[in-house]
Amino acid sequence: MAHQIKKEIGIKPFSSKFTEPWIGIKRLRESADSLGVSLKPQDKYINEELCRNVCDGCMTGCRNHAKWTAREWINDAVSNGAKIITKADVTNIIIESGKATGALAKTDSGDLAVTAKNVIIAAGGVGTGILLQQSGIENAGGNFYMDPMNVLWGMTKEPIVEKSEMTFSYAVEEMADEKGFILGNVGGKAAWATMLMRPKNG
Repeated sequence: MAHQIKKEIGIKPFSSKFTEPWIGIKRLRESADSLGVSLKPQDKYINEELCRNVCDGCMTGCRNHAKWTAREWINDAVSNGAKIITKADVTNIIIESGKATGALAKTDSGDLAVTAKNVIIAAGGVGTGILLQQSGIENAGGNFYMDPMNVLWGMTKEPIVEKSEMTFSYAVEEMADEKGFILGNVGGKAAWATMLMRPKNG
């Protein structure tokens, strides 16, 4: 099933032709190679035929519709008779005899109860745990994972101007299990914006 989903979404690394203009990442890979660390292309759910390879706006939305979103599946569901309810704040999951049978929500029109044979909770990494806790599953979210990030800056042999290079497109994951971290690339603008959002940034 996972293989089928990856194929349908189009999850795969970028081609070498697509990443050819990324001078900064080339230099980063050369530097890593000299230290015996091999940065490998990361799987992305982005259609490179629609993607501008000088843009690093993936995390803030894609203007070119190159990044896969669940809207595609939602549109398929609607075309097959599904009903979409918007502006509904789900507050609890209805649980009967140990099984989820629906959801309670607050809407502009009042309280709403929806029941179904199958219930899928997809409220994001933080929201899902909170929703399940509110529904009586006290240990939900206990394995929540977040990736704090340290950023190192470097100098290249030549200036790199007027180009953005995509964040999290190359990484080395071999140290994840043993040492608890991965190494990867992050765009300079994204790193700078992240630092500015910190309450104290030295």
